Amino acid sequence: MSTRAQIAIQIGPEEWAHVYVHFDGYPAHMLPALARWKPEDILTAREIRQVTLEALDCFSPPRDPRILPRPTREFAHLYMWIGCQWVHVVPQVDAPGVQSERTDIACICLHLPPRQSDGDYTETMQLTPETTP
Repeated sequence: MSTRAQIAIQIGPEEWAHVYVHFDGYPAHMLPALARWKPEDILTAREIRQVTLEALDCFSPPRDPRILPRPTREFAHLYMWIGCQWVHVVPQVDAPGVQSERTDIACICLHLPPRQSDGDYTETMQLTPETTP
């Protein structure tokens, strides 16, 4: 069974793109896998089957990300880029903050160690750090 997730990336004032991730959305996999990727890479992918250190396995053709006024958890897990790193957003019931499916939530951020070096990326079925435009 797939663990679905979303990656929320702020693209404007009160505009958050929510990129869908179909497989392996649990934090033990996603946080290390996201370490290599920048928000721009995730936005380029648009809709992702699976995130790994080696590639963004993307749907073809992809659907556009949902644009919402604030980060919103619609699946099992929500990830955001905060302070130059990816974090897993964990809801706390009845607190103001990130929007959940049914209630506003605040977040506890589980931080990842600093990112690895950046690479060059291009939009293809599989985005890899070794790919050049």
